[in-house]
Amino acid sequence: AKEIEVTYYDKYGKLHELTATGLLCNAIQHEIDHLDGITFYDHLSPLKQQLLRKKLEKIRKRAL
Repeated sequence: AKEIEVTYYDKYGKLHELTATGLLCNAIQHEIDHLDGITFYDHLSPLKQQLLRKKLEKIRKRAL
C-alpha cells in the first residue's frame, strides 16, 4: 500500500493513531509481515521461489 493508517500503543500505554506514507509506510508493513511470520520469500512468485531454491541448494552444496 502507498498509505496506511495504524493504531498503536506507546511504551507508556497511550493509544496513538498514525497515517504513514513513503518509506515509513513500507517499514511498518515490513515489520508487520515479520510479526505475522511472512518473509520476503513469501512475496515472490512460485517461479521465482523455485529459482531461488535452486540457487540456494547450489550454494549449500558448495559449502559442504
